[in-house]
Formats: sequence, C-alpha cells, structure tokens
Amino acid sequence: MLAARRGWSVLLALPLEQVRRIWVRLEEMRRAIETRRILARLDEQTLADIGVTRAEVLEEIRRMPWDTKPRR
Repeated sequence: MLAARRGWSVLLALPLEQVRRIWVRLEEMRRAIETRRILARLDEQTLADIGVTRAEVLEEIRRMPWDTKPRR
C-alpha cells in the first residue's frame, strides 16, 4: 500500500493543468472500456438496429483502452 501512495504523490509535483489532462485521459479510457463491454453484450437484433455488425464489434472490443480515436 505504501508503494501505491508514493506513486500517486508524483501527481502532486505536477502543475495542476497537467494533472487535469491526465485525469481527463484516464476518464476517457475508463469510458472506452465500459462502452466496449456494453457493446460486446448486445444481441444481434440490437446491433442490426444501430447498424453495427458483429465483426465491427469484435474489432472494437479488441482495441486497447488508450486507443479511443474513432475508426470511421
């Protein structure tokens, strides 16, 4: 636990704007992970309703969390 605390203390030495950008980026990655989990659970009818194929879903859920730029 002490090592984890020491790791987060690095953020205290950074300018506030840089910490904010890091936080925004981490939140963006968290949203990508959650959205991809939801997408993976959709059934075929729902995918058809939104115009997405299962192959597109598989391609999307294989992306890394930091890969958040739109593909289309």
